[in-house]
Order: sequence, then C-alpha cells, then structure tokens
Amino acid sequence: MRLAITEQYRLKTQNNIYDITGYVNAKTLANFTSAEDFIGNNIYTRGGVRDNYSNKYINEASINAMSQIIQKDLTTPLPWKPEDYIILTNGLCGSSCALITEHAAEFKNVSTVVVGGLASNNLMSYSSFTGGMVNNSTQVFNSLGELGLLNNTLMPKPYPLTGMVSSFTMKEVYSKTNPDEVLDFAFRPADFRLFYDEKNIRNVSILWSQAAALIGSK
Repeated sequence: MRLAITEQYRLKTQNNIYDITGYVNAKTLANFTSAEDFIGNNIYTRGGVRDNYSNKYINEASINAMSQIIQKDLTTPLPWKPEDYIILTNGLCGSSCALITEHAAEFKNVSTVVVGGLASNNLMSYSSFTGGMVNNSTQVFNSLGELGLLNNTLMPKPYPLTGMVSSFTMKEVYSKTNPDEVLDFAFRPADFRLFYDEKNIRNVSILWSQAAALIGSK
C-alpha cells in the first residue's frame, strides 16, 4: 500500500482509492506534504498482528461536501435540541449508521435505545462496526492498473475467475473523546433497552413510540 500511495501522490490519477489529497492531519489539520508525511512510522497490534499504519487523518473533502449539502438544504434551524432526540437501533447499526449514531452520542450526548438481543445480557451495543469506507477488489485492481503497479511483485493479483469480487475496509475509525479507541472494536452499550413482543415486532411504529417515551429519562 505504501508504494501505491506514493505513486498516486506522484501521478495524481482520477478516482483512485489510494488518493490522499483530500485528507488532513488529525492533529494539526494541515494538508499532508508528501506520501511519506501521510504514511509516517506507526506500528500497532490488531488481532495479535503487529503492522504498519498511516498517520491519523480526517477526510476533509468528504466533510466539506457534507457541510455544503447541510448549508444548502437546512436553511431553517431545527427546533430540537440534542436532548430531544433518541436513536433506536436493533444493534446491527453499522458502517454509516454507526458513524452517525456514535458521533451523535459522543459529541452531543444523544440518548440511545436498542431493541432485541438476549434477555440474559443486561447491556447491548446500539452500534456495530464503523468500518471507515468499504472498497472492493475490483477497485483495488483498477487503481493499481492506473498506477502501473498491477504486475508489481509486491501487489496482489487479480482473481483468476471472472466475476469474483471481495469487499473489505482499508481504514480504521477512532473515537474523538478517546483518541486511541478503535470504534470497530468498541462496545457501545445503549442507554435504554427494549424487547420485541407480539405487537411491536409486527408494527414498527409501536417501537418508535416506546423509544420516544424514553426521551428525557437519561
């Protein structure tokens, strides 16, 4: 990956998954001045395996794009405060769902409620994996091809069978209040717990009402 990032920084191809130009340093909020500046010298242990990781960064390009959408479409201030909200999930909330819910709970102390799970477990997480961003093998091979690295001995080879695709995440997401906590591995227990019954399992609006009744109870 180091070689791919270095080549992308030099060649600046379009829509390449190894492009880092939209990222800024998470500590300084400054743009990275080179591929090496982005990569850094970080070794972490994940699942018992020690490996190299890049410096922590913020995807400023995505944040700016989202800010523009909000500024354009939310021209009238919303009448609700964070304490007027509650997030209801069944614990399978992952990817973008996990990013949004954990951000709201961590930054604004928005209440959370989870439904389902084993009754013998007192606590249940309202979110699962954050995942960063999902890429697939087709994107990897296409990006490597654009960089002239597809035949490099250090790079993975395309699958032998047509149509074979695998998806995976290439990024970790960290907590802002606890910068060393990787959210993919974090257990985030909900503030409240609901269980399915004969009625609410058939009518989700009942669950919404049950969750809404808990607003302000934290």
